Amino acid sequence: MSCPQRSPADEFFIDEIERTVMGSTSDKVIGIANETVGKIKQGVGKVVGSEKLEAEGKVQEVKGEGQKVMGDAKAAIKDTANKTADTLSRKL
Repeated sequence: MSCPQRSPADEFFIDEIERTVMGSTSDKVIGIANETVGKIKQGVGKVVGSEKLEAEGKVQEVKGEGQKVMGDAKAAIKDTANKTADTLSRKL
């Protein structure tokens, strides 16, 4: 059995998302989506006996986990910056 291929439209959409500077919420949402799709690919790969699809799924799942961590980091930085700005404005 052959592995399903992404359409050119899918590739374009994914590339555009990755090129866009994403905020913390976007990173988290896309991370969750990548994790979910990755897990589905792994499951389908196991069912059809495709080690390649399982591996692609694992890579996509890990990518999603990284995107979620990036979103959390961006949110923490933004929160710290806002608190610092508030503190400085109160001292003036």
